[in-house]
Amino acid sequence: MKATRSDFPILPQELIAEILCRLPVKSLSRFKSVSHSWCSLISNPHFAQTHFTQTTNKMPDRLILISDSHILFSVDYSVDSPVATEIHFPSVEDESYDVWAEILGSCNGLVLALNESDVAMYLLNPSTRESKKIPESPFALNSVNACNLCGLGYDSMSDDFKIVMLSYYGGGVDEESGATTETNTIVSVYSLKSYSWRKIQGSSYLHCAGDPSGVYLNGCIHWLAQRSSDYISVIVAFDLGNEVFREFLPPPFVNNAVLPWFYPAVLGGYLCLPAFTDVWVMKEYGKKESWTKFSICKREDVSRIDVVCLLEDGEFLLSRDEEQLVVYNSKDETSRDMVVCGIPGSFTSGGTYVESLISPERIHGIGRQCEACERMKRILQVMVETYEAGTCQSSTNKESYRVEPSSSSSNIEASTSSSSGDRASLSICLHFLKFIQMVEGPFYEKALRMFQDPLWRKLFINMACEKKMF
Repeated sequence: MKATRSDFPILPQELIAEILCRLPVKSLSRFKSVSHSWCSLISNPHFAQTHFTQTTNKMPDRLILISDSHILFSVDYSVDSPVATEIHFPSVEDESYDVWAEILGSCNGLVLALNESDVAMYLLNPSTRESKKIPESPFALNSVNACNLCGLGYDSMSDDFKIVMLSYYGGGVDEESGATTETNTIVSVYSLKSYSWRKIQGSSYLHCAGDPSGVYLNGCIHWLAQRSSDYISVIVAFDLGNEVFREFLPPPFVNNAVLPWFYPAVLGGYLCLPAFTDVWVMKEYGKKESWTKFSICKREDVSRIDVVCLLEDGEFLLSRDEEQLVVYNSKDETSRDMVVCGIPGSFTSGGTYVESLISPERIHGIGRQCEACERMKRILQVMVETYEAGTCQSSTNKESYRVEPSSSSSNIEASTSSSSGDRASLSICLHFLKFIQMVEGPFYEKALRMFQDPLWRKLFINMACEKKMF
């Protein structure tokens, strides 16, 4: 007897979303063709953000390489037989423009790259092959006579991806330190939510003329620079949330003589400073006492060695002479070549990226949804505080319920109807907590205790329904 559609159980949409958000990007890209509802769900900006949260630290990083013909390659180095795959971006206007000169940053699955054809920046998602051209900063100095440094990062305070550009004249460069003698560095920030550049307070630090792009970690973009007051070498961190600079001291070997030759990197979630055959790792972010040195190759190895990433068990993935990938074990000081099928004959490393569904074209959608989430968080915050304080003066017989929050919040009203009460359940409230990623320990536990009370569940769900945010 042939099975029909009705013979199969229909899973709740929430359960389908929970299952899908744990799958790899490649599978989800194929599953878009299953149905219109699946395509709509997988293409939703909030689903992309939830998927990234669920899979971060669970999916292996991908290595990105630029061949000598300026084609991008992606390598999954976590498998036994790695394969280099060419990455093309159909959304780039002209196929001849799909030529890349440099990787300027990577964050949450998005890669900022410099296009060689039109000398413009593009925000790329190598996993979904989406791209977005970034307009030129109206505040940047002419690149012919000036130096422009960039960095890409994520601001969790505003739920926004930002591009930071440092622009300064490189004519006055100290021959010994390699740092510019100018102090009027122009700083501009591009918001992917607003699609616009803003000029902010400039940087007084002396940046290296040959310094590559900044690296992102802990909500900050980092460069190696000098103080303009005493010329002390420091690591400068631009906080994307507050949009201010702060600093901390680099490893003790860094001085003005070596300043132009070493640049910060992020390996295994730690801020690092590779230096010839060693790597200095900051074990505790921001604490100079935590700098620890690791050897990445034998002293007699005079080949050009670049650190690509940190593997497991004290192993480093290195690029040797821009022709070969090498795995070096710092514990037993042994090395082995990593054979990659399809790897270009000559290449430069563009660092690593993580797979994600986050689209460079639909980030503003995430912003709007997260604004709704923030309003729901405030509602929940008020209810939890009121519940904990024992000031609830409510009854199931009342037609309305009012919470008087602090002066910094607006009053919140919601009517309790029988229909909302019928739908009130602990599972829905728990799903909401997961939806907005409200997993902070003490606050989460308070919310769980509050939701044990059927009346509070009813009030909360009705608030969400009335506000059309849930």
